Amino acid sequence: ILILITEADQPFLSQALRKGLRRCLDLCVQQELSSVAFPVIGPGIALRYPLCAAIEALTESIYQFGSSGFIGSLSNIYVIIKPDYPDCEVLTIDTSTTVS
Repeated sequence: ILILITEADQPFLSQALRKGLRRCLDLCVQQELSSVAFPVIGPGIALRYPLCAAIEALTESIYQFGSSGFIGSLSNIYVIIKPDYPDCEVLTIDTSTTVS
C-alpha cells in the first residue's frame, strides 16, 4: 500500500497523513488481515515532517480507527519506530500510553 503525498499536500501534511493511514487501515479490513505494521511516515528526507507530529498523526489515526467499531478481523497494529530517531525511548513510551 502506498501513501502518495506531493508538494501540493505540504500545507496539509498532517491531514494527508491521517487520511492515507485511515485508507490503509480500511484496506486491511477489506482484505481481512489480522495484523499490520506501520513505519512512522513523514520524518524522512522527502517530507521532513517533525517526528513527534508524525507519530501523533499515526497514533491518532489508529486510535480513531479502533474507536470506530469497524475493525473487522484486524486485531494487531504494530508501529515501527527506527531506533536511531532522536528521543526514541520517550516517543515509544508516549505511543504505548496513547494507544490502548
